[in-house]
Amino acid sequence: MVTVTGKLVTPSNGVIADATLTFTSNANSNLGNSELITGTTSNVVTDANGEYSITLNNGGYKVLVSFGSTNTLLGNCVIDASTPATLDVLELVAASGVTKSVAQDILGQAIAQAIAAKNAAQASAASVDANQIVHSPGSGLANEAGTAYTYDVTTSPADTTADRLTKVGDYGMGTGVTRSNEYSTGQDFNNFLISGLYFIGGANNLHTPLGLPTGAYSLLVNNNQSSHNYIEHTATLISTEIPRKFFRCRINATWTDWKEIYHTGSTDITGSSSQTVGTQGADPFAIKTNNIERARVSSGGNYLIGTTTDNGVDKLQVNGSIQFKPATVSTPTNNGDLTVEATSNTEVKIKLKGTDGVVRSVSLTLA
Repeated sequence: MVTVTGKLVTPSNGVIADATLTFTSNANSNLGNSELITGTTSNVVTDANGEYSITLNNGGYKVLVSFGSTNTLLGNCVIDASTPATLDVLELVAASGVTKSVAQDILGQAIAQAIAAKNAAQASAASVDANQIVHSPGSGLANEAGTAYTYDVTTSPADTTADRLTKVGDYGMGTGVTRSNEYSTGQDFNNFLISGLYFIGGANNLHTPLGLPTGAYSLLVNNNQSSHNYIEHTATLISTEIPRKFFRCRINATWTDWKEIYHTGSTDITGSSSQTVGTQGADPFAIKTNNIERARVSSGGNYLIGTTTDNGVDKLQVNGSIQFKPATVSTPTNNGDLTVEATSNTEVKIKLKGTDGVVRSVSLTLA
């Protein structure tokens, strides 16, 4: 048996501490560096001064030095009866054909590289702000991640996977609607069931608020149940001078009719000529009190009171009595105008201005 001792230093005599010398027994002590090394291993670690000591049995060995993540094969050696009882590992390797200086240079260069890499890693780690390091929940360390740590984020702006974390822009939230929430041409409003903000434009669209296939809308969807039994649609027509707003609901798979929300921009008749009250399509405009229709303007422009049936001819159609107070003096202004005067308690005069511009009259004596 031989006690192998010594001290590992770099070519510049720097101490190599915490390095591991591994002696692997092998019958063939002339294996090349790239060949597989098998056999029983014996290890020794250098102390703070780079010193080591290990006792080995007679036989062939491969000598490997490890420092950090660097492994350096120094060479082969054979321990037999001729080996001195105490020998430096570099001298031992040199006895197998590698000079001590070459072995030391190989070892020193590899260890120096490992030390440089270690120092660089330590410097890099030292530059990291500890307050920016997030640790796993339950680790007991500072800056533990919150409960969101265990959840995945959405993979698209319209991702409906349960328990995923939303990002800015998903479903049009926090920014302008994203491309995934823009729809154009051939869209059915009835198919928008997922909560979010959508833009719908183009042509050939179905179930729009106005029943027309065109128009640019901002659609807000509020889905209150996963079963889609109760859904609210609020649509704003934004392709007109004065925006118009509509709403409807889906109840147990059935959509209600769209209803328009009137506002000062669409009902204030004191404003510009474009501000009106009425219908956009060929529908009559009805006036109700106590939820009962009292009058209407037909789609043809005739005014009906007390009836919903338009004869298609008369501009004023009344079903019921009429009471009015005529003036005491009234003269027709335009050709074709007719006026009624209450000239006294016992006389009523009717005047007509003909197409020739002449006003003619007749008096009725009252009893």
